[in-house]
Amino acid sequence: MSDPSPEPTVDDPEVEVTEIDLDGDGVADGFAASSTVVGDTDGDGVDDTVREVTVTTLDIDGDGQADIVETVETTGIDVDGDGSIDIVQEVVTTMIDVDGDGTPDVVARTTSTAVDVDGDGSFDIVEEVSETVEVEPEEG
Repeated sequence: MSDPSPEPTVDDPEVEVTEIDLDGDGVADGFAASSTVVGDTDGDGVDDTVREVTVTTLDIDGDGQADIVETVETTGIDVDGDGSIDIVQEVVTTMIDVDGDGTPDVVARTTSTAVDVDGDGSFDIVEEVSETVEVEPEEG
């Protein structure tokens, strides 16, 4: 009887939360929460994927609602199994509530991708794409 094929594994993420005090009054105006997940996607016992997510919320006007929410998602992949990251992609999404109604009025997203083509440890291809969208208010 043969051994079953190896199963992919993913570590349980730990979440780190940090308070942000923008105006120095000792009261948190926002929070940043981040977590990192490391995984073995091909089941060979070697971690080949790293994903980090950080979400930051800021209450600029002190009304208790987040005026700015920013999410940064970074993924690194070891394609050739040599222990170094060959592809990194970072997506930054920022949502801004300009008028304070609790819904985003502006959404900006930037996606950056870097690839180490020749395996020398430095990224040979770097591409960045940005877009900003103003959200139209719903007719009601």
